[in-house]
Amino acid sequence: MERRKFIKNISLATAAGMVIPTIIPSSALGKGGFMAPSDRITLGLIGCVGMGHADIVNLLKLNGVECVALCDVHAKRIEEEKDKLKKEGFNNSQKEFEDYREMISWGKFDAAVIAVPDHWHAKMYTEFANNKFDVYGEKPLVRKLREGRLVSDTVQKNNIIWQTGSWQRSTENFVRASELVNSGVLGEVKYVEVGLPDFDQSVGMPPVKNVPKSLNYDMWLGPAPKTDYRGILHFNWRWMLDYSGGQMTDWIGHHLDIALWAMDMDQTGPTEIDGKARFKDGDLFNVPHEYLVKAKFKNGVEFKIANASQLPHGMGACWYGEKGWIHVSRSSFTASDDKLLSATVPSSLTKFRHGDKDHWDNFIQGVRTRKAPIANVEAGHRAISVGLLGEISYLTGEKLQWNPDTEQLIGASSSANEMLSRNYRSKYTLKGL
Repeated sequence: MERRKFIKNISLATAAGMVIPTIIPSSALGKGGFMAPSDRITLGLIGCVGMGHADIVNLLKLNGVECVALCDVHAKRIEEEKDKLKKEGFNNSQKEFEDYREMISWGKFDAAVIAVPDHWHAKMYTEFANNKFDVYGEKPLVRKLREGRLVSDTVQKNNIIWQTGSWQRSTENFVRASELVNSGVLGEVKYVEVGLPDFDQSVGMPPVKNVPKSLNYDMWLGPAPKTDYRGILHFNWRWMLDYSGGQMTDWIGHHLDIALWAMDMDQTGPTEIDGKARFKDGDLFNVPHEYLVKAKFKNGVEFKIANASQLPHGMGACWYGEKGWIHVSRSSFTASDDKLLSATVPSSLTKFRHGDKDHWDNFIQGVRTRKAPIANVEAGHRAISVGLLGEISYLTGEKLQWNPDTEQLIGASSSANEMLSRNYRSKYTLKGL
């Protein structure tokens, strides 16, 4: 019996006054090499390439976790994923789906691992949440700001366990940096730099091609505009504005997320946003080649978010305070004075540490215990909101005023307001927008 049905049936039987037998098979208690049904976690993966594969492998390494379903609009990717899982020593007998909605209807899993292009995030996240499935969802949370508010509200309304794939929250250098900044070793912080990857790729305008028989291209496009197939999708969708916003929106859910988290600012948004960007004309890859977004918050803290080569410390987050600066990235953890890095943090400051093995274990423990994981949905929404507002600013040329409480633009053009959302194709509309 699946875990969801096991827990539901026991609860119903108890509520009805039925006598639960005192002799229970040892397999149901987790003995004899078995995992108790209440502890066995079954997963469905949607998006069988890139981070989808990385996420499911990290989850399958955990005790009592099983992947029972694979879903992808490209059948070839499912075949490849099964081969990879087999080579890495995992079960590869999952049920296969092309349409995630059929997977939801099947329903024989506890949680969904969703790693699809950004333009699909809002629709999938809300539909799985509304069907009461816990979700490990890749960052950035959404493609447009209004979608983010809907996703956050839907997740919270349905009281599901949610983990954003902002896994830096579960690594020591980022946790330690956040503790130091939050504990006040820098004094008052008024300025923060966030460095994201540079981008210099070009592809021109490849010719239109026939769609492979193994790919449901219409469903890959989903809510996005109907366009010709040019043979460039997997991974490279990040460089096309219909599906993503380039390196800025792809990475802001990592480094800006940490910058805001450390300062207890991850549940709010900026009041002013000014963005500049440089594009290359006539290229299928139409995202910025350079970008710089300045954002100011209600408390006076100013952020500069830019591609790494424009900033003195490059990639990562750097907080500047009265007593110096601290910079952290995946490869560096430095400060204006090394003594800042060895400062003592109050023992009461525990909110940055979850105590689990890693980001994926933190999610699974949340599914088991119903305790919220470290990367909550509202923080995911607020991080990408800054990037999406910056994108509106540099696409319209407007310096924006924003109310972070009502999430409304103040005095902006109709063009800017329209960019808070997007038009969905009629076959893939999203309720609530």
